[in-house]
Amino acid sequence: MPNPPFQPIVPPEAFEGAQTAREALKSAVLTLLRANPAGLRNIEVATELGLRSPSGTPQKNYLTWALLQELQRENRIRKIPGKQPRFVAVPDAVRDPEPGPPPPA
Repeated sequence: MPNPPFQPIVPPEAFEGAQTAREALKSAVLTLLRANPAGLRNIEVATELGLRSPSGTPQKNYLTWALLQELQRENRIRKIPGKQPRFVAVPDAVRDPEPGPPPPA
């Protein structure tokens, strides 16, 4: 007889706590980037926020990389391409333009 599929028990407070932590980390990254308008590399973000991966792990600084990618998808930061790409905060006015009056008819 096959085993039933594994269904983890996820208490609501565990999920909510994780989502709160995720938003807090994204906010910390955004605050750091706003304080450094020339931009920062992933390694710099990870180092300055104390989030560097332990040595010997195969995915270096994946947590901050994932946060940077999510902030990019939300148009809150942008990537400056190059050999060592940097990330910069997008000004709120550019990211969330306020709707203006409708165009003249």
